[in-house]
Amino acid sequence: MCWSGQLSTKLNCAITGNGRGSIYLCNLSSHWTENLSGEEQAVHTVVSVIVLEPYRLQLTFDDGFTKVVDLRPLLYGPVFEPLLDPQHFAEVNVDPVLGTIVWPNGADLSPEFLYDYEPEPALES
Repeated sequence: MCWSGQLSTKLNCAITGNGRGSIYLCNLSSHWTENLSGEEQAVHTVVSVIVLEPYRLQLTFDDGFTKVVDLRPLLYGPVFEPLLDPQHFAEVNVDPVLGTIVWPNGADLSPEFLYDYEPEPALES
């Protein structure tokens, strides 16, 4: 097995060659990660996105789970601030290789984060 980081995509790997020029062949099997107890669990990927209104998206994951997320609280910093422009925000797409949503300026959010994301409730005044 090959691993790339603590939370990573699991790969199936095999060594090929005669020992002097051996190479590793790795094929993507499925997305996996380890939880805190060391158990493997599937990482769900985003398969579709619909822009509902500025900063709100409807996301569908590979297991059929659909949710609406309000990303406005996350749009700060040099990568995400351009998305405060509703026209730029609406340019969101699903990258099938990454399995998550991306924007043309390079902004993206991990599918694990999006699957579990629940914004903090607004403070009442």
